[in-house]
Amino acid sequence: MAKYNQLFEDHEEMFTRLITDADLNRYMSIAVLSNNTAKKLYTVTKPNDLHTYRSGDDVIIVINEKIFEKLPPEQQLIAAESAVSFISFDTDKDKIVITKPDFEAHRDILRKYSFEIIETFEESVKSLYKAEKEAEDASNAITKKAKKLKNNY
Repeated sequence: MAKYNQLFEDHEEMFTRLITDADLNRYMSIAVLSNNTAKKLYTVTKPNDLHTYRSGDDVIIVINEKIFEKLPPEQQLIAAESAVSFISFDTDKDKIVITKPDFEAHRDILRKYSFEIIETFEESVKSLYKAEKEAEDASNAITKKAKKLKNNY
């Protein structure tokens, strides 16, 4: 069974500052806990409704503080910002959103090309998929309209 603990005070302050700066504390309660047996540096989860009801925690960030504390301060900040960046609040739908990273690349590809080139590539692919979906939706709408007209005659 995993052993969860409170964070060291300075780490807790770092996360609290980042959560406050992102204005997330206005919309939700975020618990940041430590699990020094965790295989990942951090995980961000939205607990089920029962847990939220019982604890009041809308989002839980679990960090492996044993690894986290060995990082230099600037890398600790990168890790903390990365964890908090998963969390947002959709004010239109009045709901908490946990978003997976929108950028993924292998280290060798990143070294070979650069972030800017890979980012442009990712955006190009995303826009091609969007255009394809729009064309498909338009085609489906025409087909649906034609079937409706045919059925009316």
